[in-house]
Amino acid sequence: MPETEVLGPPGAAGRSSTANGTGMEAAAVGAPGATGADGQGSWHEGNLRYLDLRLARLRRLITAEVDRLRHTWRDDDLRSEGIITDAEADGLLAQPRHPDGTKGMSAPDDHAIAAQERWLLAHGGPPALLRLGARLGLDATDLDIVVLCLAPHLDPGFARLYAYAADDGRRTLPTPDLARRVLGERAGLVRFLGGRPLRDHAIVHVDDGADSAPLASQVLRLDERTVAFLLGEEAREAALDGILGPVPTGPRTEAHETVARTLVEFLREEESVPAIDLRGRPGAGRRAVAHAVAAGLGVRLGAVHAGRLPPPGPERARLVRLLRRESLLARTALMVDADGEAPPADVVASGALCIVRSDGPWPAPDGVLRVDVPVPDARDQASLWQAVLAPQATTEGIDAAWLAHLAQQVRVGPTDMPALAAEADRTARLAGRAMTPDDLWRACRDQVGAAMGDAAQRIEPCASMEDLVLPADARAQLQEIVDQVRLRFLVYDGWGLARPDARGRGISVLFSGASGTGKTMAAEVLARELGLELYRIDLAGVVSKYVGETEKNLRRVFDGAERAGVLLFFDEADALFTNRTDVKDSHDRYANLEVDYLLQRMEAYQGLAVLATNRKAAMDAAFLRRLRFHVLFPFPDETARQELWRRAFPPAVRPELEWDRLARLELTGAGIRNTALNAAFLAASRTPPRITHEDIVHAARREFAKMDRTPDKAALAPVRGRT
Repeated sequence: MPETEVLGPPGAAGRSSTANGTGMEAAAVGAPGATGADGQGSWHEGNLRYLDLRLARLRRLITAEVDRLRHTWRDDDLRSEGIITDAEADGLLAQPRHPDGTKGMSAPDDHAIAAQERWLLAHGGPPALLRLGARLGLDATDLDIVVLCLAPHLDPGFARLYAYAADDGRRTLPTPDLARRVLGERAGLVRFLGGRPLRDHAIVHVDDGADSAPLASQVLRLDERTVAFLLGEEAREAALDGILGPVPTGPRTEAHETVARTLVEFLREEESVPAIDLRGRPGAGRRAVAHAVAAGLGVRLGAVHAGRLPPPGPERARLVRLLRRESLLARTALMVDADGEAPPADVVASGALCIVRSDGPWPAPDGVLRVDVPVPDARDQASLWQAVLAPQATTEGIDAAWLAHLAQQVRVGPTDMPALAAEADRTARLAGRAMTPDDLWRACRDQVGAAMGDAAQRIEPCASMEDLVLPADARAQLQEIVDQVRLRFLVYDGWGLARPDARGRGISVLFSGASGTGKTMAAEVLARELGLELYRIDLAGVVSKYVGETEKNLRRVFDGAERAGVLLFFDEADALFTNRTDVKDSHDRYANLEVDYLLQRMEAYQGLAVLATNRKAAMDAAFLRRLRFHVLFPFPDETARQELWRRAFPPAVRPELEWDRLARLELTGAGIRNTALNAAFLAASRTPPRITHEDIVHAARREFAKMDRTPDKAALAPVRGRT
C-alpha cells in the first residue's frame, strides 16, 4: 500500500488527485512542524497563511456572486431591507488580511496559492486541506466546498456574507444552493447526496432540522474534528471516546518481524484486501505483529472496542462512518478482536484498513488475508521478558534461568509484558526495594481472575506435601508432577525433546478415588509446591444447555489460565468428561462436539490441569489417553486411618484415645476431619472443655448417619475406666 494512497483497504480507491493535482500527500506522513528560513515561521503558521489565501480567493468568488445578486435585486421590491446593508457587505468583502492582521493583501490568484503549497511541502508537508483531500479522495471542487464551510469558523464575517447572499439574516451557514452559485455548476446538488465523498466520509453534514426541507436549502456544517484537522491540530473524534483507543505495544521476536515484513511487502502490491486476519492463540503476539505491520505501512494502530458500539441502527451506522473517517484522517489501522466470536461485520466492511485478531475461523468476507502468528516458544518468551526488563536497573534474582521458568508456566503476550513489569516495579518501589521474582510472578498471576470469568473459583493453597497421608507410589507420582513442571525448559528446549507443533508441553493429571480421599488437598499441594494460583472450575457455570455456550465458557477458562500460569482443578470432572454418547439426536451431537473441543484444548493447554473424579470408569477412553499422569487415591486402610485420626487433633488438645480402635471406623480423610471437628465443638460447649471418647462416638454416629451407613460397633463401644 504505497504512502501516496488514501488509507483504506490496500489497493482500494486511494489514488485520488488533490486540489491542484500534485498528489503532495506523499511527502509527509508524520506530524508537521518544521520551521522555514524565509520568515513564514513553522509549518503551522504557513498552513494558516495558506487558509488565509483560500479565504481571500473565496471572497473574490463571493464578490462576483454579490455583483450578480445586486443586479437582480434592483427589480426586487420584496427584498429584505436593513438586515445586512450593502455597505456592510462591501466592507466584509474588502477585508483580505496578511497573517499578521494588517489589511491590504490583494486577492490572490491560483499561482500564489500554488506557491504557498510548495513552501509547505518543503517545510513539513502539504497543507492540511490537501491532506484531507488525498486521504479521503476529495477532488478540487469538494475542497472548495470544504473551504466554504470552514470560512465562518475562521472569520465570522463570512457568516454575515452568507446571510447577505441568502437575503436572510438567519442563514449564516452555507447551503448547497449557495455553493452552486458561488462555485459554479461543478458544485451541484449531486455532491451532497449520500454515497458521495463529502457525505460518505461525514466531512460535510447536511442538516436543517426539518426532514421535509429541500436539499438545496439545507445548511452545510463541518464538525469540530474536521476543523481541527484543517488547522493542522492533533485531535480526536470525541464521539469515539471509549470506542477507539490505543493498542498496547511491546517487544517482538524475529518470527514476528518476519511475518510482518512478508505481510507489508504483500500489501504494497495487492490490489484489494478488505481485512487482515492475524490468527493465533492468546499470547502469540498478534498485537505486536499488528504494530509492526502498521509501522511498515506508515500508519498508526487503534483498537476498536466493538462491545461499546450501540446495537444496529442509525446511531451505530453513524459511529462506524466516523470510525472509517478517523482511520483515514489520522492514518490509523483499525484493530478488532475476534477471539471466540466473529468481529463486527460493519466495521470490517467499513472501508478502513482493518486488522482482525482472531483465534480461529470466522465468517469472513471474500478476500480477507489470513496470516498465522506462531506462539513464541519458551526461549523466545524469556528473551522478550529480558528486553522488557532491561530498563529496570533495580531487580534482584530475576535472571535468565528464572525467566525461562516463568516463560514455561505463564503465557503472556509481548504487548502485555510492559504493563506487568511496570506493576511489579511499582509494588517493589512501594516496599522500598528492588523488584524480585515474586513481584513479577504475582503481577502475572493477578491478571487471571477477570479473564476466566465466574466459572473459576480461586482456592488458597494451604496444604504441604507433609500433610498428605497417601501410599508411597501416589506421593512419588505427585513429586514427579512437580519435577516435570519445573524441568520443562531443560527437557523441551535444552535437550530438544519438544514437539515441532509446540503441543504436549502442558501436563494433564487425573486424580481418581472416592470422595474425601484427599484429591483437593493434593491439588493444593501441587499449587503450593510450584507457586501457582489454584482455580477450581465450577462445572455448573461451564456447562450450558445452549449450543456453543459450553465451548465459549471453556475457551474463556483455558485462555485465562494460559495467560497467568494457573493450575486448573476440575472437581467431579466426570460430570463433563464422560463417555461420548452415540448420536441419537441433535443434543447428543452437540454434546460430543463439546467433548471434542475439550479434548483439543486439553491437548494444547501448556499449563497444569488436574481432573478429579470418583467415577473413573465413566471417563472417555480417548480422553484418558491424553493424560500424562493418573494418581489413584485409595480408600485409606486402617494404618492410614490411624495416622489421619492422630493428625486430626492439634497436639495441644489431642485426647488420649485408642487410635487403633478408631481406625476401624471406615471413614475417609474428609470424614475423619468432620468427625474430629464436630467432637471438638461438642467438647467446647462443656465445662471444663475437654475432648472425650464419647464426643468422638457421638460425632461419628452423626457422620455415618449422614452417609446412610452403619459404623463398626466395637470401634464405638465405651472405653472402660476412661472418659
